[in-house]
Parts: sequence; C-alpha cells; structure tokens
Amino acid sequence: MGKTYNIAPSAVHELLQGNLPPGTKAQMNAARKSLHDLCRDLDNVDEEISQMETLLQRLQSKRVALQDYAQAHKALISSFRQFPAEILSEIFIHALPPPPHHILKHHAPLSLQGVCRRWRDIVQSTPAVWSYVHFD
Repeated sequence: MGKTYNIAPSAVHELLQGNLPPGTKAQMNAARKSLHDLCRDLDNVDEEISQMETLLQRLQSKRVALQDYAQAHKALISSFRQFPAEILSEIFIHALPPPPHHILKHHAPLSLQGVCRRWRDIVQSTPAVWSYVHFD
C-alpha cells in the first residue's frame, strides 16, 4: 500500500481551498464537469476493484485446491505409510486400554479401524486385539 495517487487538479481546484461558492456560471459548470468526471473515474475504479476481488477469490480457491492436493502427496510419501504391518499391529496392541475397562467406540481397536483401510485390515487381522475384546 503506502502509495499515494496524485489526481490532476480540476479547473476549480483553487475554489476547493476556501469556503466561497463558484463565482461565475463558467466555474459552476467546470465544478459540475469535474464532479461528473470524478464520479465516472470512481465507477471505473470500483469496477476494477470488483474484477480484482473476483480474481483474488478465484486465486484463493485455486491455492486451497493446490494445498490440499500437495498435502495428499505429502501423505502419500509419508514414512509412516512405510511402517510394516507387524510393527503397526504391535503398536495397536499397546494402544488398547488396560483391563477391566469396557471398550467404547472412541477406544482402540474400534477407533483404529476408522483411520484408513490399511489400519482396518491390520486391526482385523491381529488376533491379539480381538481376543482382548469382551462382549457382554
């Protein structure tokens, strides 16, 4: 920001410095013409601002889409995805709440199954996890 725009002085610029009305019909007409021109310029600037806001919104939406897609790629190459199933299985076993608590939806192993398909498959194929679960 910080930039100021110098507007070319109108034909009645000197009258703006005081409180006197235009003294002649020519000055009144010049003031009206200047006002008309300024209003037209304001309309043009408002239109440019509107176009820039539309462009900015479009670019912000594109940026969000690019960020989301980049995040998906980061997740794809995450070292956590490379963990062997056996290690994840051990981690899942240690994530179980200590007995004699009843397992709720937000506890392991039920919550672990909701993370992704791979985790669900690992949880379901780990007998130690399911031997821990007691149904009343």
